[in-house]
Amino acid sequence: MKAGPTDHPSRAEQPDENDPLHDPLWRLLARAPLPEPDAWFTSRALARCRREGRGMISLAKFSRFALVWRWALGGGVGLALAVGLAIAQSQSEKADKQKKVQEAFEIMASIDTDSDSSSTPSWQDSSL
Repeated sequence: MKAGPTDHPSRAEQPDENDPLHDPLWRLLARAPLPEPDAWFTSRALARCRREGRGMISLAKFSRFALVWRWALGGGVGLALAVGLAIAQSQSEKADKQKKVQEAFEIMASIDTDSDSSSTPSWQDSSL
């Protein structure tokens, strides 16, 4: 290693081409005057905030209404489904009972036709 001054500048001394301090456009923009807000800027900004705030409140009310409506609609559909299933099951049970009663009548009718019609049935026998 050599000690002493070097012929080329070190990396720390070289200007970086991406550095905004050495860019002529950035130097020009730095000399430009900053825009100052006018006297009514605050009033307009506050009015805009209030308008948007009221819009957000009505949106919040609408979202609550939509949430309630969604739950009510879902509950109504669930209730209608439960009632429909209950009705279908009761109709099925009624049909089963009616079928059993009809089978019982057919059994009684078949017993009545098998026995002699001139003789009295055993339950009417007065010999007891």
